Amino acid sequence: MSSDKAINFLRGEVGKSVKLTVVRSGVANPIVFNIVREKIESGTMSCEMLDNGIAHISLRYLIIRAQVVLKNIDKLS
Repeated sequence: MSSDKAINFLRGEVGKSVKLTVVRSGVANPIVFNIVREKIESGTMSCEMLDNGIAHISLRYLIIRAQVVLKNIDKLS
């Protein structure tokens, strides 16, 4: 299963349980995990000012919020 399919399978209603079976090469039997869905907060970007006024910006997902921050880049300190 691709990682995109796995992510879509794992997404769902918070609090619901999911049975996840993992098959690994070199392991005789599948490994079974029972997990409970929770909301995951993930930052989309981080910024750091480097020497000489250079900004290091790491984007994980390009979203509207990131666009707003980048438009105001001159206000970073």
